[in-house]
Amino acid sequence: MSNALYVVIMMTEDGDYYKIHTDLDTARKNFSEESEKELDSQVYLLKTNPGTEFGFGAYGDVYGAEVIEETAVVE
Repeated sequence: MSNALYVVIMMTEDGDYYKIHTDLDTARKNFSEESEKELDSQVYLLKTNPGTEFGFGAYGDVYGAEVIEETAVVE
């Protein structure tokens, strides 16, 4: 059994929100739902491990996690 965590991050102009999953299939489903729902946002599906620090750098690059999927950048 993997101890990976899957994080769906929704970044909107009104703020960000996060959903954490232990199952990749559930996380992918959630990513798809949020991608369709949030048209003016950036949505990420990340894989990380418990206790690992992760986030976004100054130029929007992800550190400490693997980007599995992301939506196109909305300008």
